[in-house]
Amino acid sequence: MNKVKKAVRMDWRSIIGLLRQMKKESGRGFADLFADMKRCYETRGFTWRNYATFGFHMLTDVAIRDTYISQSETDDITGLVNSPESYAVLRDKGKAARQFKPYFRRDFFDLREGSAEQFDQFVKKHDVLFAKYVGQMLSRGIERFKTAEIEDTKALYDRLKAAGKYLVEEGIVQHPEMARLSLDSVNTMRVATCRHTDGTVTVPYVTLRTNLVDGYFDNTAFKGAWTPIQNFKSVTHPFYNNSRSIIHIHEHPTTKFKYVGFEIPFIEESMEMVKAAADLLPEARYIGWDVAVTPDGPLVVEANYTPTPEYYQIYGMMKDNIGFAAVLEKALGMPVTRPHRKAAGMSR
Repeated sequence: MNKVKKAVRMDWRSIIGLLRQMKKESGRGFADLFADMKRCYETRGFTWRNYATFGFHMLTDVAIRDTYISQSETDDITGLVNSPESYAVLRDKGKAARQFKPYFRRDFFDLREGSAEQFDQFVKKHDVLFAKYVGQMLSRGIERFKTAEIEDTKALYDRLKAAGKYLVEEGIVQHPEMARLSLDSVNTMRVATCRHTDGTVTVPYVTLRTNLVDGYFDNTAFKGAWTPIQNFKSVTHPFYNNSRSIIHIHEHPTTKFKYVGFEIPFIEESMEMVKAAADLLPEARYIGWDVAVTPDGPLVVEANYTPTPEYYQIYGMMKDNIGFAAVLEKALGMPVTRPHRKAAGMSR
């Protein structure tokens, strides 16, 4: 029954669209591709989006596929290396804002801890605010407010609290260079930190995200796109999106700003910042940080407990199309894929 419910909930429109594209690119049949996708999911936990993003319709060599880490394996690893106590922090945006406050670097208000009168004073201090669910991912349900247009702060307080949108944040003013990517969206980096078994913290990958239609968010669900920053400095590949089909975007659709060659301001400072932030929650050994860049430097937007492997493993954007499993294993000091964990005698 669970399999039936899961099948019904799947985004078949996107799956069929991607299958058609993969069939055209690879010359393989629908049945072959679908059976291969199913096999990859059952054996390693590669989702259908993983399969398309990693180019498995083209990469049929098992040895090459073994260099990739799947979404399911990522979930396994974060469950192994991040303590239950750290999960309680990372799953709650309000708790995370307090935990990483030195690097949050903007004002925020948790409706669970403040009164309507205190909220009114908070609102008066800022021009733009964002209200969030504390437990949602992918920017779902976020509301943006211009405070000059708020007529009744008590009514807003009551409505947000009743809806469970407990975290209200001051709007971020991004660096003018970052604004060239997309004028309305705060264009963020996903910067990962891994803590090795010896305690050393490193940054295994950085990904830059943007919005293609000048919305306020750079998530894929809101017409966002991303590109891995392999040289830890600048954009070397076009942006990527896999919502309905695999597309590579070389320039902003409206402004025509060309992405390749764009140098990210404060990127070194961003990596140093998240390594320092990771020390505030050392029992979370693998964190995906969303980082914004302001005129004065970087700040933490959010800390994610299950970083998606699609942000840093994109077919055609890695040397020899080798995945990042070995990079993460070196950073964490342990096997991360199911075959490698099994070979090491690990039960999980």
